[in-house]
Amino acid sequence: MRFIIILGTVSLIIGVIIASFFVIEQVDRNTVYVSNPSILVSPLNHPPATPEHPAMADIRAMKEMVARINTMECNIKVTVQAQIAISLRGFIAMEKPKRFRFLINRRWSGSNEFDMGSNDEEFWFWSRRMKPSALYWATHENAHNTRLKTAFNPIWMMESMTGVLDTENVEIEKYKEFWKITKKDIGAREQKVLRITLLDPKKKVVVASYVVDEMTGKPISTSEVIDWRQSDEFGYIAKTLKIIWHNENIALRLELQEPKINQPVESKHWLMPNRTPKVDIAIKEVDIAKKLSKSSAK
Repeated sequence: MRFIIILGTVSLIIGVIIASFFVIEQVDRNTVYVSNPSILVSPLNHPPATPEHPAMADIRAMKEMVARINTMECNIKVTVQAQIAISLRGFIAMEKPKRFRFLINRRWSGSNEFDMGSNDEEFWFWSRRMKPSALYWATHENAHNTRLKTAFNPIWMMESMTGVLDTENVEIEKYKEFWKITKKDIGAREQKVLRITLLDPKKKVVVASYVVDEMTGKPISTSEVIDWRQSDEFGYIAKTLKIIWHNENIALRLELQEPKINQPVESKHWLMPNRTPKVDIAIKEVDIAKKLSKSSAK
């Protein structure tokens, strides 16, 4: 054992003596001529950041104003241009995100002529002039799969009246003095449509909304603001709107009278009216199966 200890000690001493002849200098890990070689990489290998579209500043300013309005209700003077011009009266109420009511009544008797509405779960449409006269309704989850015409989508109607604008996956270009914002969307019956919005960069407001059939280019519905009222708190607010349902050959002029903004709206306006007959316009799986069987039989 003593011999082993002595041998180990001798080996350690010899190792120290040999290492003294081969002193190893440490090498730092810093480059000499550049702080980081990454800066030498050609810009071609790093695509430059896409510059922000100049319209985005105007869109943000518009959205900021629209975001201040959560509820609105007012009486309206309605002029309907169909085969003849008719003067009526009506009522509009909205509460973000889905609550909406649009009523048109006869001027003197007050009886209903038109009722479009939406609450958190469902939406509906009724017109005295529609044959057969029925209350047509569906749930929001079936909004893209109903027999209701795209022009009568109450959520889109509310958005066009209040200037709500979705800027995800859109194309933006200049049209006259406006920004034209185009978004592909799905209407009723899975109809492919283009929702085209014109934004006024000076007023920072949406002046017009159009729904167009993507395949044919034919207009489906139009909502244009033709007169404004100005507010210190909310900026420019629509005073007079022009709505056109192109396929039905109907035009409406709506004059909004003293709108109440961000005041509580009675919950009764969000209740679907109790009219009969009541028709669920969602296309059921049974309906789809029938269509498939008919197409396969041809």
